[in-house]
Amino acid sequence: MISSAHDLAQNTAFHVLLLLIVADFISGNAKAFIWGVVNSKIGFKGALKHSLAICLVCVVWIVACEFGLPEIGILVNSFYILVYSISFLENLAMCGVPVPKALLQRVKAEKAKFERILAEYKEEGNDNESAGD
Repeated sequence: MISSAHDLAQNTAFHVLLLLIVADFISGNAKAFIWGVVNSKIGFKGALKHSLAICLVCVVWIVACEFGLPEIGILVNSFYILVYSISFLENLAMCGVPVPKALLQRVKAEKAKFERILAEYKEEGNDNESAGD
């Protein structure tokens, strides 16, 4: 089990995943600041989801390797790399960075979601909560 964990720690694809998670978290916070919908509860929920994704990849990797099926760990890690890559690009697009045309529909849906959140905040009369609350 220790050797499986060591293999994961040395795996470049896992490092890519960790980098994408950090980039997604930072770009998500930047998006919230730009759109004026910063909320500590939403930020905590995002951080929790990111942490659980890392834990899931680690557990699946270790268990899969122990059962002689490292391909399962690679598959789960690759899936999360894809998910976080798309999320990161969506966040960048919401911040005004040009993105590939293939993502424009998803970005439009994300933009509509943020516009609804912003409208709800305005209706409630809430001021922006700080991220550290």
